[in-house]
Formats: sequence, structure tokens, C-alpha cells
Amino acid sequence: MKLPCCTFKIITNGALSALFLFLGVYSLVLRFWALAAIFLVLGLIYLAITLIYAPTVTVSEAGVTKALFGKTLRSLSWEQVRQVSVIGTRVAAKPSKRGGTPFFLFLDRTMSEDDLFAVALKWPPKDIIFLYYDEKSYALVQKYYHDTITTGNFGKAELGVFGN
Repeated sequence: MKLPCCTFKIITNGALSALFLFLGVYSLVLRFWALAAIFLVLGLIYLAITLIYAPTVTVSEAGVTKALFGKTLRSLSWEQVRQVSVIGTRVAAKPSKRGGTPFFLFLDRTMSEDDLFAVALKWPPKDIIFLYYDEKSYALVQKYYHDTITTGNFGKAELGVFGN
């Protein structure tokens, strides 16, 4: 089943990118060079963020695949997956009920809790397949991955408990 990584981030960042790029081109037409440069840079930044979250992740019997516009970026068979972890992306000094936005990480190597925290610090990871953690993705991962799912920077939340 194909799942978008994070639909809300794709839509909002894509819309902001389009808006800033339009305003940048419009400012060029009006010859407001400094304003055009600012808008174009902002448009490119939001476009980069959109492309980070735009890939779809396919979880199937064969394994996990990350693709962008139909082109496979990274693929792992279940035999290659050494660890599946759930991490929260909020890094704070004070522990919270949830550690921020939760994501599944599909790893081809094992990571300690400190390594997972380092991944959260340098979010988003470039060499790791990640997927937004929700009820649908949790059920799908549980269907195919039969080892223990580890957590890192996940706060006091419990795996498989959704809602309040």
C-alpha cells in the first residue's frame, strides 16, 4: 500500500512555494530586484521542503520502497530491514507526552536510543526511509514486520495507542 509521508506538509509547503515563486516572478516583471530575490529564495526553500516530504512510501510483502514521481529512491526488503523504530521529531529539554510528530524509521542497521535521538536532531534523514506514524501505517507495518518496534525520543506515548 502506498502512503504519502506527510500530506499536510506537502500541501502547505507546496502552496507556499508556488506563492513565493509567483511573487518572485511578478516582482521581476515589476523590476523590484531585491524583493524578487527574497521571494525566489523563499520559494526555492519551500520547494525543497516539499520535495523532502513528497515521496510515497510503499509497504508490502516484499519490503519498503520510497519513490518520488514513480522513480524509486530507496528500497529495502524485509530481510534487509534490521530495525523499525518510531521517533518523535520534537527535541526539547522538558519531556512531553509525545516527542513531537512521530515517524516510522526503516533501518538497514541497528541504532541505539542515542543514535535515534541524533536522527531526530538532524531531521529529516537523507539515507533512511521514514513514514508518518498513524493508525493506518502502524497496522500496515505490524502486518509485515514481526520483530519488536523500538522507540526513541517518543515521550511517554505508547505504541499502538492513538487518540488522547
